[in-house]
Parts: sequence; structure tokens; C-alpha cells
Amino acid sequence: MVGMAILSVIAGCNSAIYDDLSECPQGIDFKFYRQTPCESHPTYPSEFKQVKIFAFDGDGVLAGEFTDEHINLSADYQLSVLLPHIENFTFVAWGGEHLEDYRFSSFEKGKTRKEDMLLSLLHEGEKRKPSPLYWGTCKAPANAGIHENEGTVYETVAFHMEEMTNRVRLTVKGLSKSDSYAVLVTDDNDRYNFAGNFSPSTPFDYIPVLQKENTVLHANFTLMKIAEKQDIQLSIINTTTGKTIYTADLVDDLIMYRSESGEPPYSLTCTHDFEIVLTIENHALVRAVVNDWNIISRPVELDT
Repeated sequence: MVGMAILSVIAGCNSAIYDDLSECPQGIDFKFYRQTPCESHPTYPSEFKQVKIFAFDGDGVLAGEFTDEHINLSADYQLSVLLPHIENFTFVAWGGEHLEDYRFSSFEKGKTRKEDMLLSLLHEGEKRKPSPLYWGTCKAPANAGIHENEGTVYETVAFHMEEMTNRVRLTVKGLSKSDSYAVLVTDDNDRYNFAGNFSPSTPFDYIPVLQKENTVLHANFTLMKIAEKQDIQLSIINTTTGKTIYTADLVDDLIMYRSESGEPPYSLTCTHDFEIVLTIENHALVRAVVNDWNIISRPVELDT
């Protein structure tokens, strides 16, 4: 998402300090908000508690890095920084609840190019649960550089942040009361470049929190960015028999399935919370519902 920039105030550097005002550093007031195409007003997620901003000059080389680890996000919040100049700059921001859950590639001021930037999910033992993550980018104001003889001029740069995580709550009904089960989601969506796009990685398994009550299994998990035709495999395994009883592409076969019910009443751009209910009768999937939207209402034979 591309943000916006607004001229703010003049402060900090004046003729009493600098004989040549062109030597004055230039200021940025960074602000952050979320607004999907389905929202009419900006919102300020409470889980946006930390941020890292990377400033790249007109040649795409890292010129600065700024961090705030104690954010109470609101319309009034801003992170103020100084740079020698900001003309033709590009800014990239990653924000979230626990940025320590992610690994940033190595950065060296004056050398690292924005094309070299990578962010990836940490894989620590069995912990593969992403914390909330947001990404955004902004260009420097169009009039940056014209105030070099006016002292330090602060510009307001507002990041339009895109949510990069999704929460899925899966319920499977009609299972064997006595058997045990496991649920896996397999994908390679744990690495991103400076533009917030997928970067090549290797498949890994998300391991959800499971709870079984008689014949009903609940599985809750958080996924990184999802997309159609991405091959995100959902597997339900009977660990008592050792057999995989159901496999599907989580997005193409369930969340965004269109064949019978038409276009879903939500989009991956606007919706990041999904309630999925699968109903099994006589070893066949007879119903699948996503966010109260019925996508399958016919028998689909399962492996038993």
C-alpha cells in the first residue's frame, strides 16, 4: 500500500545555528493507518505496537533505519526523525505486535539496496505461529528538497499499512469419537521482499492449536499472507489409523471456492479472519461453510 505525504511545520534548525540553511537536516513525521478497500475510514489496529522503517535514497540504497517498540497507535501518533535530505526517497515500514517473531536480512547503511531486503518468519522448534504483521511503503513528498534554504522542514508521511497475517478457525464435525486427529497447513509463504511480495522459500507446516470434543475437532492457526493459486495444502490426519482423511487447497478449494455458490461475499484483501466448518457423514464431506457462506453441500468422498 502506498501512503501519502503532507507538509507540516518548520522547526529545529534556523539561522541562529546554521549560517547556511541548506546544511539543515530535513524532518519526517511518520504516521500509520490501515484502510482496506472495504473500509470507509482509516483504522488504527491495537496490535500495531512496534515498527521498523527503512529509508532508501533515490538510488535505492539504504540511508537510514528507524524503530519504535512502544506504540499506542492512534490518529495522533507520529514518529519524528531527521535525515540529511529526503528528495526522491522511498520508505518501507514493517509493523506489528512482536517483530522479534521475524528475521530481517542484514542491512548496512550506504550499501544495502532495497532489492536486497527480506523479511522472514522465524521457525523456532515447533513454534510456527506468526504474530500480527503489517507492511507499507511511501515515497518522499513531491516537494521534498525545495525547502533547503528554510531550515529544517518537517513533512508528514502517512503509511497505508497492509495486513500480512490471517487467522483461521477450523471446525470439523462427524469424526470418530474414539480416534485422534492432527491438522496441518503446508505452504512456502514465510518470506517477503521490500514490496511486500512473496519471495522464494521452502514449504513448511503450520501447526495449529487443537481441541477435540467428542466427534468435533477445533483447529486454530495464524497464517502469513495468502493468495489464490498459491497451493496452500490443508491436511486432516487420523493419527490413530495413520491415514490422511482429507486434503484440499485451503484457498482455492475452500476460502475462495466459486464453482457452486458464485463469487464469495468477501475478499482476501479485506478479510483476514476465517471461520471454516466442515461436516462429515459416512466418511464423506457433505458440507463446507466459510464465514457463514455455504460453499459445498454435496457428498465428497474422503479417504478413510
